[in-house]
Amino acid sequence: MKTMIIYASRYGLTAEAATEIAARLDGEITTINIARDVMPDLDNDDRIIIGSSIYMGQADKQVRQWVQKN
Repeated sequence: MKTMIIYASRYGLTAEAATEIAARLDGEITTINIARDVMPDLDNDDRIIIGSSIYMGQADKQVRQWVQKN
């Protein structure tokens, strides 16, 4: 099973969480920080996990914009 973990991390905690989740899953896992990585095609993945930090009660702006766009 192919899994894509998409996240944005300002201070590193969300990146750590994404890495920990990836370590516990089976199959081919790809982690993408949308703040710095090039977004690959999502059509080839079986599941997509989206992670974000929460500031002032809202998810990270880059994650919100990406979700709305995609």
